[in-house]
Amino acid sequence: MQPEVGQGSPGTRLDIREALPATLRHRCRLGPGDRVLLAADPEQDLLIVHPPAALDDLLAQRHTEALSGDPA
Repeated sequence: MQPEVGQGSPGTRLDIREALPATLRHRCRLGPGDRVLLAADPEQDLLIVHPPAALDDLLAQRHTEALSGDPA
């Protein structure tokens, strides 16, 4: 049995097919077995899904800033 959204601890695996609607999975280009970073803001009743491509872009930007000396 998979944990409900909002349950579990960091690193808990859940099946995104059960936790996220198909339209959202397709919009984020998520396929079976893809890993995502979920960030929740319970006070705003908000769950942010960071797909792999978004994390790649974010990290590339941060590394560029760090190597060029630009403030973050």
